[in-house]
Amino acid sequence: MDKLFQQRRQKHMQRMFRYLRLVFNDQFTIAFVFLIGGLGYWYAGFLQTLQYAWWEKFIAMFLMIGLLQFGNLATLLKPADKVFLLPQEINMERYLKAALRHSLWLSLLVQVVGVVCLLPFIEVAFQANFIETLWLIPTFIVFKVLILYDQMQSYYSHHNLLWLRLALPLLTFALFGVRLDMAWAFIFILIAAAARFGVRDKFWNGIFDWNEAIAIESGRQLNMLRFFNLFTDVPQIGGQTKRRIWLNFWFERLPKDSQHVYTNLYWRGLLRSSEYFGLIVRLTAIGALIAYFVHNEIVTPVILALILYLIGIQLLPLYHKYDEIVFTHLYPIDPKIRQNNFKQVMVKVLSVIGIILLLANLVGSAPWSTFFISLGIIIVEIVLFSYWLVPKRIARKELLK
Repeated sequence: MDKLFQQRRQKHMQRMFRYLRLVFNDQFTIAFVFLIGGLGYWYAGFLQTLQYAWWEKFIAMFLMIGLLQFGNLATLLKPADKVFLLPQEINMERYLKAALRHSLWLSLLVQVVGVVCLLPFIEVAFQANFIETLWLIPTFIVFKVLILYDQMQSYYSHHNLLWLRLALPLLTFALFGVRLDMAWAFIFILIAAAARFGVRDKFWNGIFDWNEAIAIESGRQLNMLRFFNLFTDVPQIGGQTKRRIWLNFWFERLPKDSQHVYTNLYWRGLLRSSEYFGLIVRLTAIGALIAYFVHNEIVTPVILALILYLIGIQLLPLYHKYDEIVFTHLYPIDPKIRQNNFKQVMVKVLSVIGIILLLANLVGSAPWSTFFISLGIIIVEIVLFSYWLVPKRIARKELLK
């Protein structure tokens, strides 16, 4: 069973690294570095203006409990396992413990990085010094080990996980947030862990729930693939076509002459395909949220431009979406008309997204100087992206065929 899990882990990591290489390409890596730098600059400025208020404790507790929810047990089970691995059910404990060791390193990394980022805010919220807040790092580590171990045993005992995911963290942070001594939180969770491991054998009684374990693992992997699907095509997630009746008014206004055949085709593919429409909605919502909070005259225009660039890059495959349909090659349309239609669609889409980002920034009480600087940069970016970068990418793609 240990060898089986190692084989599955190797294949799983190879697939994840393949997607990560596609996501973190040169353009996205540069944009990601600037985005993280901009958010860090805003966070540092936000902390300087932060003053103690009673409600900050509740926000800090909410953030800490939310952080504990990241990272689940990666069993790597497949639907066929409930048939082919059924004779090995007696050895599933060894398989699950190997899965636990695999899941721990990434989960603990997320917890440590998350806590380190939250420490300055927690210092203000709980009126604690830096040394006291450092006790939260081992506290979160023990918490995460307990959560993963409890999830592993729940496949046998079917007990509720909410007590450890929500109830115990809320009690711990509430009690010792008032106590203002985070070291006691660590001692408290150590006692809880000792008590939990003291009755560990009780939870192994019962039959392994194959259906639940496979369903949870399938959902976990689907969530990861959906994240990758924001940035690249994932074969396991097929796009769906929806009519979206509420957009009929827009389709009816589109020109129907031979000079705009691809304009109709691209708009319908963009707005009725869940692949592109969902991507636009999600990335625009994330960008608007960032624009709402970041108001620096230098950082804000750069971040908004990067967000718009990332969305535009993800829409470029739409140009070749219909290449496999033979009728698009039989119909006598000049390739220049196709390129012009695509440019027009890109200009309008990016303009709407840019307006949404600017409005979100303005609603977030950004100064007018920041708004006008961002507006100028976005206009220049849309023109360069649509009339310089798009033709360049299309020409490169045609040469590779």
